[in-house]
Amino acid sequence: MVKRNWTELPDDITAVIISRLPVIDVLTSAQIVCKKWHKICNEPLAWRTIDMHGHNPATFDKMFKMCRHAVDRSSGNLVNISLGYFCNDDLLEYITNSSKKIRRILLTGCRSISDKGLSRVASELPLLEELDISFCEGISHKSLQAVGRSCPLLKSFKLDKCGLAKQLAARTLDEIRRFFFEYADEDALAIAGGMHGLQHLQLVGNPLSVMGLQKILYGCPHLKSLKLR
Repeated sequence: MVKRNWTELPDDITAVIISRLPVIDVLTSAQIVCKKWHKICNEPLAWRTIDMHGHNPATFDKMFKMCRHAVDRSSGNLVNISLGYFCNDDLLEYITNSSKKIRRILLTGCRSISDKGLSRVASELPLLEELDISFCEGISHKSLQAVGRSCPLLKSFKLDKCGLAKQLAARTLDEIRRFFFEYADEDALAIAGGMHGLQHLQLVGNPLSVMGLQKILYGCPHLKSLKLR
């Protein structure tokens, strides 16, 4: 069997391979393989995608610093970023202030992101096409309104919630009624009121009445898929 020397690959192919590696692997391993890989790992186009989703929450500080370093290396070329758990308002603001070409953001389970934080950065994301803020407990309809106003190209939106957990957390029957009837459609109304270009919408675990569903279908006429459970 013929052995192939990875260092002989064209730079553009090597850059594609490196871009598919987890950020931690690039920063701690790939960039020290050889001089060629080190050079490519420092090229801004190698950092168009940053995937740091699903890492151990015990290493928040480490993930935070690595993410900022990766964003710095992109030199404004970042297009796709996926973060989990450790992202907060300050890091999200740093990312959006440094990168004006972002088209896809996944922030699943980022409990430290608030309405204020997401609303503040929404205006920095005019090219955003896909957003996933599932299980971000600090997010409400208020920041969804800001996203709708500021992100006219948004085509895919996911906002899964732990609906059952909230129901069980309610201490009285009145609180359960208020959760399901008074607040059920706040997210739906925000989506229908501003995200008119949506093609794909996912709201698993999100309380939604028939009226809320009708508002979404009317306000988002381009929907191709809608997942509620």
